[in-house]
Amino acid sequence: MHNGILLLLAIFLSGCFFERQDEKSINLKGFNFSLADIEGKCAARRLGDTDNLVLSCSDPRLRPVSQSCEGFITGGLRDTQMTCSGGLWIVKEHCIIKMRSAERGEIACRA
Repeated sequence: MHNGILLLLAIFLSGCFFERQDEKSINLKGFNFSLADIEGKCAARRLGDTDNLVLSCSDPRLRPVSQSCEGFITGGLRDTQMTCSGGLWIVKEHCIIKMRSAERGEIACRA
């Protein structure tokens, strides 16, 4: 009995030492970038005095995100909405825009 408990404890603890790939770092199906790339290299910018937000990305691989996704301020700066068309609909399901000022925001994604 004592050896069985030690064996189970050893198996459990050994799992803690194996590094699991973060789900955010896996490339999106059909694209050569991940949610982590979008989160780290894209930002939202407000268009003048409107409630429209454009996404701009510093990595050329993320051009489809800039072209297919946009955002809107639906209330105050804490109330934003993101929409993405085509194969990037998954981005809308996992990412949000967090406004950091009246003009700029960042993208936050969860796996």
